[in-house]
Amino acid sequence: MMRFEAKKIFDGKEFGVYALSRNGKSTTEKFLREYERSLPASMRKLMALLERIADEGIIHNENHSKSVRDGVYELRADNLRMLYFYYGKKMIILISGFEKGSVKAQTEEITRAKFLKKQFLMDIR
Repeated sequence: MMRFEAKKIFDGKEFGVYALSRNGKSTTEKFLREYERSLPASMRKLMALLERIADEGIIHNENHSKSVRDGVYELRADNLRMLYFYYGKKMIILISGFEKGSVKAQTEEITRAKFLKKQFLMDIR
């Protein structure tokens, strides 16, 4: 059985930002650490966008953030992508991150994110 939790990363003025953790492991936190070392400029841009959403709410610019399906959103900075969803009125849950590659890989990441979101919502009930 999967056990989900949301680990707080930081608070913004409008939303708290949390990393999805499954069975004590967070692919989001691993992604953040890995790309902070390998692509620091892109990661700074991604984190700046995330902080903007946390402070101001939804970004209405599809070059930076867009809905990809079923309440899952994609945050974009250079070739980095972060998948997330809004939970309740004050939480952003980061599901996973990845470096843009093939359409097939991106589709698989989105499908996986939708599944994890659904499992998270069932688990916390």
